[in-house]
Amino acid sequence: MSENAISIILNKIPFLISLGINAKIWDMTGSKTDDQLKLEGIYNNDLEDVFRKICIVK
Repeated sequence: MSENAISIILNKIPFLISLGINAKIWDMTGSKTDDQLKLEGIYNNDLEDVFRKICIVK
């Protein structure tokens, strides 16, 4: 998750749609800046990292 990652995939959506792929993006950053994501410890996390943090059983 980063501003750059979101920008990259958003630019690829038209190409995916042209291939017949119904692609949608879930912006997991919540429109936060990279600096905010770094402070929260979630900068450069992928979906698996997020689910691991959510699903940790204590």
